[in-house]
Amino acid sequence: KTKVVITYVEPGQDFENAVFGAP
Repeated sequence: KTKVVITYVEPGQDFENAVFGAP
């Protein structure tokens, strides 16, 4: 994932990962 701030949390992904675009 790219290092962008997004608001959508993908299934199986926690909020922090979604925010910081962690792999």
